[in-house]
Amino acid sequence: MKTFVRGGTVALLSLVLLAVGCGDDDGGSLDASPPADASDQSPDARVNDAALVDAAPDGSVPDAGATDAAVNDAAPPSLQRVVYTLSGAGAQQVNGGGQVNAAAFVVPAGVTSVDVLVVAGGGGGGGWTGGGGGGGGVIRQMTHAVTPAQSLTVTVGAGGLGGVYDTQVPVNGGDSVFDSLTAAGGGAGGYWSSPTRYGGKGGGSGGGGLDATTGAGGSGTVGQGNDGGDGTTSGFTNGGGGGAGAAGADAVDGISGAGGEGVQHDISSVATYYGGGGGGGTNAHSGGNQTQVAGVGGLGGGGAGSGTNAAGTDATADTGGGGGGGSAWAAGGSGTSEGGAGGSGIIIVVFWQ
Repeated sequence: MKTFVRGGTVALLSLVLLAVGCGDDDGGSLDASPPADASDQSPDARVNDAALVDAAPDGSVPDAGATDAAVNDAAPPSLQRVVYTLSGAGAQQVNGGGQVNAAAFVVPAGVTSVDVLVVAGGGGGGGWTGGGGGGGGVIRQMTHAVTPAQSLTVTVGAGGLGGVYDTQVPVNGGDSVFDSLTAAGGGAGGYWSSPTRYGGKGGGSGGGGLDATTGAGGSGTVGQGNDGGDGTTSGFTNGGGGGAGAAGADAVDGISGAGGEGVQHDISSVATYYGGGGGGGTNAHSGGNQTQVAGVGGLGGGGAGSGTNAAGTDATADTGGGGGGGSAWAAGGSGTSEGGAGGSGIIIVVFWQ
């Protein structure tokens, strides 16, 4: 059963795997992890300390050149690599196909370690020349210890709603949880609700700051993301939302900040960026500065900011990207140009059996 609610709440996703034993040629049970000497054929191109948390038995954290060798590569013929993707769209078994929806993730027989990627929902962009939303926090743990038959509740964070001038406050993304791992939702972008201006909010990665009055971007969570960019000290240009791999760019006069880049992981066997920040919006209405440039979204699903009398761009679903900041006015000068919505998070679990 799945419940999915936008606006920074979380979508509860549950997965039950039937306990399936896997034996060796002698009939004994095998550990679900691949052999330690397996070599990785598709290394993770971008793994760094800001987004990778590796719970090795000795407590060490891999360096920036770490790969997925311990979990992603060739195993004996008696073992099969199983990949499960849990997202706002449902809990889908990737290899073998089919939908699996239930109350909990029950660890299969013989599985004592899983490789898991946990991505939270991205923050919504601010409305009315708003800051970009921060990307959802990203955690990668290649050797997460589990116990056969253990029941684990799983939740995937929804993307935060974008802001609308004087109507809707932008919302942080929802947290994503797998067992003891919690990735923090991305921070909402800075916004103006007359007569008060608000800066970017903190989160997995922080939301981009508003213009002169409240220029600072929100703070990111250590090990999961980065800070949002600052707004300018003059004009209506705003900071980009932080990304899991890099901070959001600061605005300069006439140019809003770009969203911070996310991080790339190939746990699903397809190299993909997650947790990109949203770009900052600008003052683009007929009475404003027509030469201002909005910020682009960061790699990892971040939405672009608006500079053309339109709403900020929604982030890409299932990436945890932040929404783009809105422009000063919607078409026709209605004053309701909204920020883009954050992208939903995702959880990917890999094990051998």
